[in-house]
Amino acid sequence: MPVSPIEEFYVIAPSGLCVFSKKTGHHYSPDADLVAGYLNVLNSMSQNIAEGGITSLCFENSQLVINHSRGMQFVARTSTAIDSETVEANLLKFSNRFFKMFSTEYVCTKWTGNIDVFRCLDVVYHRFLGNAFPKLPVAM
Repeated sequence: MPVSPIEEFYVIAPSGLCVFSKKTGHHYSPDADLVAGYLNVLNSMSQNIAEGGITSLCFENSQLVINHSRGMQFVARTSTAIDSETVEANLLKFSNRFFKMFSTEYVCTKWTGNIDVFRCLDVVYHRFLGNAFPKLPVAM
């Protein structure tokens, strides 16, 4: 199975808690909760400057691409060589799949904070993150 261009993937709840993370490869990556907290603070600050918040952060050799959907953040870290529009399109599909499994009402008002309920995402996202951007089915 080819290595995915997504090196790290995070799903961050409106509270700023990382409810799911996946790392591909063997590179160093910081703790998922630290990444989620950092991005949540940056996004909160940026919303005072720009209505949509932060949609990407670029580093020397990698980028974080962020999809904001229904109060959640879906984040992918990839090489800067990967077109961010391709990553954004996949993050949109990932977020749509998430909300088919978990309603906005559940995540924003009924969820008690137990991240174990999101473990089922590992199976769902693994088949996409384990491949180099396979075509996601239209109806998942």
